[in-house]
Amino acid sequence: MLQPAVHGLTWVELAIRDEGFSKEAIQQAKWCLSHLESEQGTAPFPRNFSPERGMFYSAWKCHLQAGIITLQDGKDARDLQRFEEECERLSKAIEESRTPFIPSYFCQHGLVIRCRKFTLFPFMTV
Repeated sequence: MLQPAVHGLTWVELAIRDEGFSKEAIQQAKWCLSHLESEQGTAPFPRNFSPERGMFYSAWKCHLQAGIITLQDGKDARDLQRFEEECERLSKAIEESRTPFIPSYFCQHGLVIRCRKFTLFPFMTV
């Protein structure tokens, strides 16, 4: 499910430790991000959560985007804008949540597929 994010972040970490890998790491991390955002990458995560695809997916995606921007020293305006938009969606979901536990976060560990029509807590229906 999130293997592209972990793979991409591994490349980011490598380039942070050794700048000689920066160019390849950026390419690999962007490739991983494209797979994370693909139909196959988003399929396990329901679209109807806030943030879209849920906190678990969105936070990993945001983490990978942050790694790419770090390696680019914030010089790619398009990547920076996409990252800021993703952070804004995450922030909005947190601010609008009635609890400190975003409902989508609870549901990312398999509960969504099995329990879509059940109420897990009085304030959270999935």
